[in-house]
Amino acid sequence: MNRREFLQLFPFIFLPPRSEELLGKRRPKLDKFGFRPKAGEAFRDMQADARKDGIHIYPVSTYRDFWHQLRIWNKKYRKYGDVQKVIEYTAIPGTSRHHWGTEVDLIDPRIKLRDPLSSQYFESGPFSELYLWLKKNAKKYGFYEVYDKRPERKGFKWEPWHWSFSEESVPCLKQFLYLDLKIHLKDPEILGSENFDQEFLTKYKQDYILGINPKLMP
Repeated sequence: MNRREFLQLFPFIFLPPRSEELLGKRRPKLDKFGFRPKAGEAFRDMQADARKDGIHIYPVSTYRDFWHQLRIWNKKYRKYGDVQKVIEYTAIPGTSRHHWGTEVDLIDPRIKLRDPLSSQYFESGPFSELYLWLKKNAKKYGFYEVYDKRPERKGFKWEPWHWSFSEESVPCLKQFLYLDLKIHLKDPEILGSENFDQEFLTKYKQDYILGINPKLMP
């Protein structure tokens, strides 16, 4: 058996580095905030200009690797015991956009809340001023709200804190769509993975992975 035949039989063993990065199993080059360099530069420009307008922006979450996402996922699955409940807000490990170094969850660091990533705080609560500024200005720096509030959008619930640097995330998504999720998500470490049959994965891809702001589509 030659190498090519071997890889065709066992494609999950040898992943090209780019695929490993997309799955969160290989860390890309990141800055101190957890961004890819170009995304980080754009974020710092946005953060500085927001400050001039009296808006304070803090990246509470950026890059997360597969194992970090796995801990989040398994904790929630143990709590709910229901995949559909977990995927209201949480991506399956290996499919999180936070694996790419292009995503950021934003808050105002001056406001201390026990669980700041709640839509009620952004809609009319203490982060509403921050959210309005982002809605108006973030696109100037290449950032777009990922899981927006369009009523026709399916998949993850509205996340007004989650923004994506489109210049780099769109190519990441385009390449990610070539991956065979049935191979990569059949992982016994992922609690509930026995539910990931082809019907589920097809719907998950269409509604959750692609249920995003049109500005972020390939």
